[in-house]
Amino acid sequence: MHLLVIGLAVVALSGVVALFAGRVASRVAALGCVAGSLVGLVPALQAMGGHPFPELRPAWALPLGEFHLALDALSGWFLAPIFVLASLAAIYGLGYFAG
Repeated sequence: MHLLVIGLAVVALSGVVALFAGRVASRVAALGCVAGSLVGLVPALQAMGGHPFPELRPAWALPLGEFHLALDALSGWFLAPIFVLASLAAIYGLGYFAG
């Protein structure tokens, strides 16, 4: 589960870093997207294979509801193509930002 959160964080942070990267922004964003997707793909494939993941329930200080994150086989089935397609789109998009 922690690899999934790390992968999503890498994808999000690479976009923020790309804002300040200047001329190499598209490469930084694409590299971060591919790296984060590869990290996130590992738990998605493990979940599809039947590996159980404990729920992530951090302390939640807000008065309404609670926050928890779970990963099961169906979630992995939907996450795997999202991570693969995001990586392919990031690599494909590099050609548009070459100029």
